[in-house]
Amino acid sequence: MVTGTPTVDMSVEAEHFATVETHGAPASPRQLWDLLPVAMSLLSSCAFIWRYPFLIGRDRVYALFDDAAISMTYARNLAEGHGLVWNVGQHPVEGYSNFLWTIWMAAIEAAHPPDGEAGLWVMLSSALLLAANAYVITRIARRIAPNARLLPIVAGLAAALYYSLNSWSLVGMETGLVAFLSSLAILSVLRSCDPLTSASSSRRLLAVGGIALALGVLTRDDVVIAAAVIVGFAYLRSTNPRRAAATVALPVVVTGVGHVVFRILYYGYPVPNTYFLKVGGIPEVTKLHRGLIVLAQNGTLQLVLPSSLALAYFILVKRSGRRPVTGSGLLAAVVVVQVTYMVAVGGDSYELSFSDRYLAPYVPLLFVLAILGAWEVAIAARRSRLPMLIIGVVLLASSALTAAAWLPVADLQQTVEPPWHLTPWIVLLASIGLLMILASRSAWVGARSPKIIASVVSIAAILATSAIPYASWIGQNYQFRDLDAFVTFDGVLIASSTPSNATIGVTGAGNVTFFDHRRAVDLLGYSDHRIATSRPHENLPFQPGHDKWDYAYSIGQLRPDVVLGLFHPTPTDLLDMTRWGYRQYTVPDLGQTIYYLPGWFHPN
Repeated sequence: MVTGTPTVDMSVEAEHFATVETHGAPASPRQLWDLLPVAMSLLSSCAFIWRYPFLIGRDRVYALFDDAAISMTYARNLAEGHGLVWNVGQHPVEGYSNFLWTIWMAAIEAAHPPDGEAGLWVMLSSALLLAANAYVITRIARRIAPNARLLPIVAGLAAALYYSLNSWSLVGMETGLVAFLSSLAILSVLRSCDPLTSASSSRRLLAVGGIALALGVLTRDDVVIAAAVIVGFAYLRSTNPRRAAATVALPVVVTGVGHVVFRILYYGYPVPNTYFLKVGGIPEVTKLHRGLIVLAQNGTLQLVLPSSLALAYFILVKRSGRRPVTGSGLLAAVVVVQVTYMVAVGGDSYELSFSDRYLAPYVPLLFVLAILGAWEVAIAARRSRLPMLIIGVVLLASSALTAAAWLPVADLQQTVEPPWHLTPWIVLLASIGLLMILASRSAWVGARSPKIIASVVSIAAILATSAIPYASWIGQNYQFRDLDAFVTFDGVLIASSTPSNATIGVTGAGNVTFFDHRRAVDLLGYSDHRIATSRPHENLPFQPGHDKWDYAYSIGQLRPDVVLGLFHPTPTDLLDMTRWGYRQYTVPDLGQTIYYLPGWFHPN
């Protein structure tokens, strides 16, 4: 295939690689090789979990990411018979946004593990989900490219080594469950649309896809966006469109409506409190501005090469006069709608230089498209230098933009890492780009087998996506580990320094409350509907979930006995703490200020 008029030999070779319909049944599944990404996923997860814990005294503590610990607190209260509540006896407020994952955490808590070990069982369950997702991604790639031996495994390895998905999942977030359920639904629907699949098998596969999506929507509401795309695909590709779409959509609709009814009856609102907190009252232009910065950050750093290869696939296939392989459009549509959602809501609260948490579950689908693009670029290299040259130039331009620090990163994260942290990333991207430019001009490349060139390009995509995050992890462990350790220490400190009936005002609401076993006043409003529906502070860059607070209400009126620091306090706030009768204690060696009412805090 060339970028101009297609030739017979190139289109035949491409169809041999990627078309199920032309050749009937897919090639043998090669089950043993397809387990390689599973093994790699388990290995990387075990390494992450082994390095993650920290010591408090002589105890190894597996604390979760602070937001995950919020869900863990709800789960513990549910397991102990108090209901899905933040504080025992308090009016329920839905301060989590991952219902099914919280229920799973409650099952773990029902076994009454020690606080410092509960997180380990959450991490291990996430490791299994990540391994299952790597296998499903391999099977999706095998479905789309049935006659390729190596590249589907490369796609599975890319998913297994994808640091953003792995890290968010292994620190207790629901990301791995969302990824697995979404991937399983896509694989099931793709298999159901196979021409050789019997009608009864097709119905079963569609039902599996619908159930997986229903569970996904129970995990996170925004999975409904991907579900709508998958339902649309089932309608367009099935021989019985209405029945197929209904089979997939019905479990999603029933589950979604049932969850909304439960919310209204139990919490009083059809959406979680975090919805009001993170997007309620935020101007659309503010969310869009931040969302576009997040998109640019992801596009010019981690995902530039997979995105370029995915785009190259559709462009080169169209220019050759062929149709994209069945299923490739579905994968692209799911990624595009999720990117659109990410931009619309302003991204996640925590970005740094790694992929957005809302996007991470769907990036493995991009890896599948990337291997298709790598194959098309490899075929094109026989006749044309242009595709590989363009991708190389894109990588060089991306590294140059990153080096110029053109993104207003301070708008994304209040604590910005020093510029030198991105230097290895810049060098890596530039090096891969330069090599691709040089390769595009080499006669040796044109003489090689497309399989070799496609494999090399795919491996380069893995390196460009995950090499630097893992280098950062090797050098400094998980990027939020020190913060998680800090707030966990706060929880242990409060447990040993206050009476059991004390009420604690918190900004880091997860690990403190989970480890201190005290009633809490959430100063940032995750579990306080009044704060969540208040006006955001406009003197700081928009950071979802961290721009609403009202100390006059949360501290002046609710009167927590101890307050673990203030979020962006003004001189007036500090004067108010004194006026409200709070004393100060600075934790030795940490410099943290704790405010307390007399008699409620005795440092231990």
